[in-house]
Amino acid sequence: MRDRLFSIVLLGVFGLMLAQPVSAQQPGGKANSDRKDSSQVPRFGAVQNGDQEFSIWAGGSVNSVQILARTPGATLSTLGMRYSRVIHRWTKGTLKYNAEVTLASYLTYPEFKPGRKRIDDFGSGVAPLGFQYNFRPNQKVQPFIFSSGGFLLLEKPFPDERGKKFNFTFKLGAGIQVYHGQAYGLIIGYTFHHFSNAETGQVNPGVDSNLLYIGITLL
Repeated sequence: MRDRLFSIVLLGVFGLMLAQPVSAQQPGGKANSDRKDSSQVPRFGAVQNGDQEFSIWAGGSVNSVQILARTPGATLSTLGMRYSRVIHRWTKGTLKYNAEVTLASYLTYPEFKPGRKRIDDFGSGVAPLGFQYNFRPNQKVQPFIFSSGGFLLLEKPFPDERGKKFNFTFKLGAGIQVYHGQAYGLIIGYTFHHFSNAETGQVNPGVDSNLLYIGITLL
């Protein structure tokens, strides 16, 4: 079930990547072929204050780590969307505000009791507070770092009836955006993903995951 779900998610992302981008129509005005202006300079990605991007991505982790959390052997697959807006540009970088929606998460983990059979759980969430810094603005290849915070709502209390369905999330990561002009771009990245109930349940083991993901950005 887990492999089938993750395969469907990845096929959806690659389908978007293969789709033909729709070129944005330039606003009308007087043309001056004898003069080079900023509109003739190639642009890669969101580079000016107020520029916006929309991304869709899918990723997964085959095992959990124990840094902030205490759950061993957990796996996590996610499909999400991200909205980004440039809030400031410097010569060597751009700062963006990010807001994410986790459309679907698939979590598996061993029981916290003898026998330790694996439990499946599904969820979705929102991370409304996020920031991203892109290096090398207006270049085709742009490394970036980011962080975000939000929540994840699971179908079942995690890890069992002593826990909670509602959990808080924290993400910290880095990656590369490879742009194809001002139409679309490819994202490849790593995320340290943490969620826990912040001691609102009787138990709070949490899950730490090293997620690798791929996606596409539309401008």
